[in-house]
Amino acid sequence: MKKSDRHRLILDVIQRTGRLRISDIARESGMTEMTIRRDLEALEQAGALSRVHGGAVSVVSQSHSPRYQARILSNAENKQRIGKAAAEQIREGETIILDAGSTTANVARALLGRRNIRVLTVDLRIASELADDPGLTVLLAGGVVRPVEHTLYGAETQRAFAEYNFDTYIMSASGVDAASGVTEYNPDDAFVKRSALASARRTILVADGGKFGVTTYAKVCGLDDADIIVTDEQGAATETARAAESAGTRIVIA
Repeated sequence: MKKSDRHRLILDVIQRTGRLRISDIARESGMTEMTIRRDLEALEQAGALSRVHGGAVSVVSQSHSPRYQARILSNAENKQRIGKAAAEQIREGETIILDAGSTTANVARALLGRRNIRVLTVDLRIASELADDPGLTVLLAGGVVRPVEHTLYGAETQRAFAEYNFDTYIMSASGVDAASGVTEYNPDDAFVKRSALASARRTILVADGGKFGVTTYAKVCGLDDADIIVTDEQGAATETARAAESAGTRIVIA
């Protein structure tokens, strides 16, 4: 089994159950316990989990987001497919808001090579990745730069959205739940997302299945505020997705 596949298996178990035992993973995967220990060490250094005697536990709480590197590792292949499917919803000539996050970073990569699209983002990594593409015009919102995450927030960020009228907002989320709606770990991020929602004609929510049925600290909006949800098969099979569809939101399976 490749290292990336091993890491994905470990992260999927942590995400589902909150903890894992080395002996259980070894029995399920056929890997040696020594290999699993090395993988756990690497994932702990990335901030994706915390090692304990005999295994590992989740580091995620409702009010603290996993580190960016850990989010990149989680459901990486599904996020690539979601990014491509979301980019396919964007037409030439559109003005879009591209949210911060590991899933929207994949949307950004799928937009490379497209023509005549204007993109405003609050993610410095995304802006850097798109900046040299001649077919894209990249705008950065103002505001305060969050260390490590390299994202923008604050009153200046929110004011930037009020100055424009956008065609589409591509929104990320930390939690997507039928009862709680779309939620974020950080209230500052929730404020920015609500400002972006108000300035766009339509909203596309991008979220892998691991986000469904999850509620985090700060409320952003209801599921019915998303016109389209782009997710994977796991997300589409949930009660949350069915509730969103019943409310009139279109579900796109990447």
